[in-house]
Amino acid sequence: MVNGIAVLPVTGTLVHRLGGMRPFSGMTGYDGIVACLQQAMADSQVRGVLLDIDSPGGQAAGAFDCADMIYRLRQQKPVWALCNDTACSAAMLLASACSRRLVTQTSRIGSIGVMMSHVSYAVIWRRPVLISR
Repeated sequence: MVNGIAVLPVTGTLVHRLGGMRPFSGMTGYDGIVACLQQAMADSQVRGVLLDIDSPGGQAAGAFDCADMIYRLRQQKPVWALCNDTACSAAMLLASACSRRLVTQTSRIGSIGVMMSHVSYAVIWRRPVLISR
């Protein structure tokens, strides 16, 4: 905590449930973000929260629930996002739920979206199969 502001690092790939892999994994779990936010809201010494974000994004699972929690908790105390280098995809989603967003001169931000690919082998399986003996 710095001058009554709880600084919460949000770095690396964002995942739904991190478990015990932190801090060596290079990932941040939405479950950990929510737990730290709830703890900060309950602490009378904390006047606000700063999410220090440097993340390319991550999993969609859990991202919107975490963003909803940030949005609701900002009614109790200010929650600001510092986009400190990169806040893309799911990280930008979290930043967008905050009361305010700050960026550095060289920050990369944006792209709240989901990419998914689908491969269908249905046509291949309908073709007759040649078996040579």
